Amino acid sequence: LSAERLSRLVVYSFYKNLAYGGSLLLFQFYCGFSGQALIDDISGSFYNVVFTAFPVLVAALQESSAPRPASTLLAHPSLYNARPHLTAPRFWAEGVGLALLHSAACFFIPLYSASPRGTLPLHGLWAVGKTVLVCLVSVVNAELLLTTRSWTRLLGWAVGLSIALPFPVLLLVWRLELASGYVDESSVGVADVLFASSYFWCCLAGVLGLTVGTRYLERAVRWLFLPDPLMGLARQDAARTARERKEGAARTTRRGAGSGGAAREGQGAKPVVEGAGAGGARGPDGGGGGGGAGEA
Repeated sequence: LSAERLSRLVVYSFYKNLAYGGSLLLFQFYCGFSGQALIDDISGSFYNVVFTAFPVLVAALQESSAPRPASTLLAHPSLYNARPHLTAPRFWAEGVGLALLHSAACFFIPLYSASPRGTLPLHGLWAVGKTVLVCLVSVVNAELLLTTRSWTRLLGWAVGLSIALPFPVLLLVWRLELASGYVDESSVGVADVLFASSYFWCCLAGVLGLTVGTRYLERAVRWLFLPDPLMGLARQDAARTARERKEGAARTTRRGAGSGGAAREGQGAKPVVEGAGAGGARGPDGGGGGGGAGEA
């Protein structure tokens, strides 16, 4: 099981870095291999250090291929087999081929969607580059969710924070540059205009729909028609968890109904007891014998 987890983390690490490098490589065909950067150095340096680092760390610490490992391995000893988890076809397909396809989507959609028309043209180098960067960060973090077998609340928060983090960072970078006395006219205010445009959001939606959507369909087909033993265990665990939750909700409902019925019975019996006590306190002639009894 540890080999399975490590193999997926190795493949994902190659995928994450090749997706970023692939977009830079594709841009060289449009700038004559002059070495011109598509993404500015400050934003690009945050890709591995800030934007995509925390989710991988959380997945490496919390990922579990099998639910309830101790009891699961005892019930399914076949999981101990020494099958090769990281094969050459899998590495080239998921670590290299998928990365190049996703980098092509993140590069070509913003590039050919940029237009010089409009009151705020967004066909400049840094506008396209920042769009490509945000698309890459969103796609690679979504890919981690799709390849992770066990989702946790911490992993969800880490991925959500990593996807949202480029927006404030890109808005602050050029302001910090101005505050420090460094002026780059090509990047001043680009992020503000970019995030307020429909071009950016349409590109982001198109890239996510093409990459994450097709990847989700591929994973769904594998889970339905070509499941591996670990997928079968995950399906059994999901069914067991749903059954336990249903039984717990039913027990809670029965307990609440029982306590409510007992309370109603107690409220209905109280006037009868009081009436019986008052009648017993009266004398044979119907007078106030209760008071005498009390005094006695």
